Amino acid sequence: MYQFSTLKIEQLPEFFDHLDSVFKAPRSFFVDHWELDPHKDINGVFVALYQGKIVSSVRVYTRMMSIYGEFVPVATNPEHTRKGLAKSLLDLALEYMQKFTISTLHTTAHGNAFKLYQSKGYQSWPLKISSTKLQINNELDVKEINLEFGDVTELQEMHSQYLKSTIGSFKRELGFWRGLGKEIARKEAKLLHVDGHDKGYAYLQQDGERVQILDFYATGNQLAILESILFKFSKRKEVEITYPWYLLSDYVSGDHQIDEGYMVQLIQPLIIHGKTCSSTIEFLECVKDDRFVFLKTDRY
Repeated sequence: MYQFSTLKIEQLPEFFDHLDSVFKAPRSFFVDHWELDPHKDINGVFVALYQGKIVSSVRVYTRMMSIYGEFVPVATNPEHTRKGLAKSLLDLALEYMQKFTISTLHTTAHGNAFKLYQSKGYQSWPLKISSTKLQINNELDVKEINLEFGDVTELQEMHSQYLKSTIGSFKRELGFWRGLGKEIARKEAKLLHVDGHDKGYAYLQQDGERVQILDFYATGNQLAILESILFKFSKRKEVEITYPWYLLSDYVSGDHQIDEGYMVQLIQPLIIHGKTCSSTIEFLECVKDDRFVFLKTDRY
């Protein structure tokens, strides 16, 4: 007999153990996700218990999504396991999320979880992912940033500027950067920075022969900054890259494919471009021509 409930504070250690055993990531990763989140809410974590032990879970994250510099409260990234219990847990999460404006998530397109979310009112919000080979012609001075302990004020300011021209990314606070620094330390990844009149940053990760651009923002000569950071990271004059299409679409061309696994559900009416959107379908129609960029770092 399964029991469903919100998580209790005293159950947090068991909750972290449960996530560790299911996802095979370091337990510290899940602890950091919790401890460094200024918006964490124990009432937004739902668990299924069997004989008193946690066997499945959903956590709802509270974020602020940018819509051209304006922010709306978002419930994002429900994480669950053992899909047979997911429906009951998702029902609890959806009831909790009624106070938010939008709910978003990312899953495998057209898999069982995708179909479950569709049945609960979520719609795919297509995200273009591009790939190309880039010739490196610039070598500006590039430095690595220590996100765990360094000053991240400039990064926060740059990301805030980025949010003014796009839709989809989340507002970031100190805990985000500190947590991202811990994640980078666990991976073959780096966040690199160019300073000066032209400045920018990129979060990169090696993926076989390709370099994944997980996050990027620059002012001034953006292409020169990107090339310089890629050369510092790869030590190569020609680099094959993958990236969210809108992130570099103004100055890099490449083939793209559609990731349909990013999903959204409008919970409360929202005014966009002067039009009131009252349903998820209306919301997607309102933003179909906008610069939608969901960064992999937004999943942290």
